[in-house]
Amino acid sequence: MKLTDREEAVIKVLLHAKHGVTASELSSALNVSSKTVYRTVSAINEKYCHHDLIKAKIGIGFELDYDNYLEDSHLATTNRLAVGPKERREKMLLQLVLKSPYPTTVDALLTASYISQTVLAGDMKLMTQELTHYDLRLVKKSSTLYVSGSEVNLRRLASAIIHHQFTETGSMTSFQPIQPMDEAFIKSIITFIEGEMAGLICHPYNHNMYIHLYIMIARVRKGVLYPDKERVDINQSETALIQANHQVYVIAQKMIQKVSNYLNTPLLDIEVLYAFQLLISSRIENDRLRIHISQDNGDAITTYLIKEMSLISGYELYHQDNFSELLIHIKQMLFRIKHGIVVSNAMLADIKRQYADLFSALTETVAKTIDLFHLSSISEDEIGFMLVYFIKYIELSKRHKRKVLIVCHNGVGTSSFLKAKVNKVFPDLEVLDIISKRYLDHHQKAYANIDLIITTSKIKENYDTPMILVNSILTPQDEERIRNYLGELD
Repeated sequence: MKLTDREEAVIKVLLHAKHGVTASELSSALNVSSKTVYRTVSAINEKYCHHDLIKAKIGIGFELDYDNYLEDSHLATTNRLAVGPKERREKMLLQLVLKSPYPTTVDALLTASYISQTVLAGDMKLMTQELTHYDLRLVKKSSTLYVSGSEVNLRRLASAIIHHQFTETGSMTSFQPIQPMDEAFIKSIITFIEGEMAGLICHPYNHNMYIHLYIMIARVRKGVLYPDKERVDINQSETALIQANHQVYVIAQKMIQKVSNYLNTPLLDIEVLYAFQLLISSRIENDRLRIHISQDNGDAITTYLIKEMSLISGYELYHQDNFSELLIHIKQMLFRIKHGIVVSNAMLADIKRQYADLFSALTETVAKTIDLFHLSSISEDEIGFMLVYFIKYIELSKRHKRKVLIVCHNGVGTSSFLKAKVNKVFPDLEVLDIISKRYLDHHQKAYANIDLIITTSKIKENYDTPMILVNSILTPQDEERIRNYLGELD
C-alpha cells in the first residue's frame, strides 16, 4: 500500500509520541485543520483494512497500535510492490538484461506484461533514458530487443533493479523466480565463504553476495557467456590490492571454481575479480582475516564527517575507537562506489522516520564532503548505514559524560565564562566545579574521580588526573587541543 506524505507524517508523529495525541495537537504539528486530521486518520485505517492502525480513545486522543504497526510494516514489504508502470518497466529491463546480448522477442515482453504495442513504445522511451545512467543502450532489431553494453554495466543495472525490488517487497526474486536447487547452492556458497573468512557476512553484504551469484547463474543459465572482448584488465592499483589481500583472492578463486563445477561451465578469471571486489567491500563479523583497502583521503573524509557530526549533535564523537571503526566502513563504502557495487538498506525508511533530523543533517554533511573531496554521489542507502554508526556514537556519548574540573588562579571571574564555553562546545563533558589551585592542593582526595582538569594557569605539581592548559576565553586552538586530548584518553 502507498501512503501519502501527510499520512506518513501522521504516523511519524504518533510513532514518536509517548502518550495519546489529540486532533488539535496533530493539527498544529502538521499545520492542517482538525477536520483534515480526522480524514487522514480515516484514510490510513481504510488502507489497513484488516484492522485499525490508529486508535481513537476518549480523553486520550489518537494512538498508534504499535503491534499492528510492526506487523503491517512486515506485510508491507511483501505486498507493497503492485505492478505499476515503473515496476513493469523494471521487470522488462531485468528480463532483457539477464539475457543480453541475446535478444528477447517483443511478443514475449507483451505477453509477460499484458500490455499493448503502444504502451510498450512509451515504456521503451523511458527504459532508454534509464539505461543511459549505466552507459547501456536499448537496441531494437526486427521484432526483438536487447541491451547493449559491457558485462560490468549490465550486472550493475540488474543488481540495482533487484536491490530496489528487495527494498520494496522483501523478496529478491519476485521478478525472476529462482530454482530451489540454485537457491540451495547459493546459500551453500555463502556458508563456504563464511567458513573460509572465519566470520559471518553481515547484513546487507550477504544479500549482495546472494544477488551477485543469482545474476551470474541466471545469465549462464540463459546461455550468456562472455564476448571475446570482455577480458580481465587488472591495473596497477588492483594488483596491489590483490597482493595485500591474497588470502581473500584465493577464496574468490575457490568460490568461482565451485560455481563453474556446479554449472558445468568454465568461467573466465574476470569472475574471480568481481567476487574478490565484492568480498573486500563486505563487512565480516568477528573477522579474523583482516581486509586491507587503501583509499585516497579515507582518513581525512572520516575525520571530517566525525567533526561535522560532533558539531551538529552537540557531542564530541571524535574518539579513537569511533574513528577506527568508521574508517573501515568509509574505506569499504568508497571502494563500493568506485566499483559500482550497490547496497540496499532495508532499514532506510525506519531510519528516516525515526531520526529524520539527523538523517537530514548527515545528508547535507555528505553533500559538503562530496564537494570538498571531489567524490562521486553517495546513495541514501549508504548514508543510512553511516548514520547507524553516528547514532551509536551519540548514544554512547550520552551515557558516558566525562567529569571535568576547571582550575584557575582564584576560582572566580573569567572561569565562569570558561565553564559556559566548555558546556556549549563539549556537551559530553560535565563540569563538576570551578576551584582555585590552592583549594585543589588541599582537597585532592575529594576530586579523585575526575577525568580531566582544565586549567587557565600552569600547574607545576604532578597530579594523577590528566590536565590541559587553556586560554581563559577558550580559543579554537584550545578546543582542538581538548578534542585531541579526549581522543588520547580513549
